[in-house]
Amino acid sequence: MSVARELARKVRDFKFSDIPADVVHQTKRMMLDTLGCAIGGYESEASLAIQEFIKDAGHPAEATVFGAASEPPA
Repeated sequence: MSVARELARKVRDFKFSDIPADVVHQTKRMMLDTLGCAIGGYESEASLAIQEFIKDAGHPAEATVFGAASEPPA
């Protein structure tokens, strides 16, 4: 069996219940931490500088900054 077929079979047969509970718990914690950091740092000097650069670079509308409106906060 090829590697691609073996990988496809494993993915097809995978169930959420196969993930250990502690892995699910820690993943949820990390996702919430990441979201909290993104929200908390959104108006930081570094974030505003990056948002301004992206605006000045003429990015396409579909390439938005996470959480950003069409204009960065003043």
